[in-house]
Amino acid sequence: MTRILLTIVLPLLAPAILYAAWFLLARRSAAARAADPDAPPPRVPWMALFLSGAALAAASLLWIAATGGDAPWGDHRPPAFRDGAVVPGGSG
Repeated sequence: MTRILLTIVLPLLAPAILYAAWFLLARRSAAARAADPDAPPPRVPWMALFLSGAALAAASLLWIAATGGDAPWGDHRPPAFRDGAVVPGGSG
């Protein structure tokens, strides 16, 4: 059940939750700016967003490389059809 939550539910819900949080903060900020119309518009931290996204992508690639898959020098055997049955493939 934990695997399903971490691999399916969380990646589907995380963007919606983050958007809802941003929407609430933006609405609160808009209400504050309405009280002071001369205030400058808020700045978007594009560089911080880009760097955090790149760091998360690099971390996920490193995690997958370190914890999953077979050795790169291993032999791969594709599935085969022998004597009317499918023999599963593998590596090793």
